[in-house]
Amino acid sequence: MTNHIKLAESCGIYLYLIDSFEYISLFNSPYYAHNHGIAIDIYLGPGKFGAEAPCPTPGKVINIQKVKAPIRKNFNAEETDYLIILQSEENPRQLIKMLHINPKVKVGENLEVGDCLGTLIRSGFFNFWTDPHIHLEIRNPGDPIRAKGSKPIRLLSLKRESCSEPNNSFKCKVINVRTDYTMVEPSRKVTIKIGKFYGFAIKINNEIGILDCGLPHYGFGGVLLENNNFELGQKVYLGDLPIGNTFEKKQNIAAIKLNPISIICEGIDLRGLSHYINLKNPLIKLITKKREKLNLSEGEEILITIKSHEEE
Repeated sequence: MTNHIKLAESCGIYLYLIDSFEYISLFNSPYYAHNHGIAIDIYLGPGKFGAEAPCPTPGKVINIQKVKAPIRKNFNAEETDYLIILQSEENPRQLIKMLHINPKVKVGENLEVGDCLGTLIRSGFFNFWTDPHIHLEIRNPGDPIRAKGSKPIRLLSLKRESCSEPNNSFKCKVINVRTDYTMVEPSRKVTIKIGKFYGFAIKINNEIGILDCGLPHYGFGGVLLENNNFELGQKVYLGDLPIGNTFEKKQNIAAIKLNPISIICEGIDLRGLSHYINLKNPLIKLITKKREKLNLSEGEEILITIKSHEEE
């Protein structure tokens, strides 16, 4: 029995909070499972490729496979990824599928929460701004590998503790400037805390939640809510700006289809913003149109404005 805090649940299987986890995402990815919020990415922080990947849930290793990854030309990435399949200890009728880890474990090993799975790789499945993370899905034993078919994941303890008003123009403090992306901390005026989760505030049907998406570059996203009192097709707002519409309801998460929008930072037209469900501080990534370092300084205060294409 583990003493770790429960972070999420699916089919009686719990994912547990480990100190090295920085932020998570169900929707910030271009792949099918993330368009529908049925996979979770667990991030260990900026640039920690090669770091140990702790096991987030107990189980027995029953399969390890190599997977061919896409070739990336604009950054160095591994052309071989790895698939690790566990039989859950908490629900042996279900499997746990994980990716993006060079395994140190072997088939037949029993793992507890926090045990080392292997080392985090920079996979060819990533974009240049993607940080090291564990991709995790809950699967049926007869269908453990393919892209579709994973089970919905429910985040736990969603009592809203603090809340601000969403806005499409806001100030940020620059935290880290690198070639792949710039990390910023948004003003507390546009952030929210729900349970143990921090993030950027967004509104659906007068309820404010946490935005989880690549805005607008992935086209889809999610909103984590304390309640789920919304209808499909409702507009999602940053201030007075509609940025998308709800199209699916997943527990306390609204899946949204994003509108075409522009994001301007100090006169620079960005590719987009990466919003996550943060476990420590609410942070956002600024993503450039091509891989390059922005002319910003750590500690600098900047202004970000989100506009509809009609405003331009």
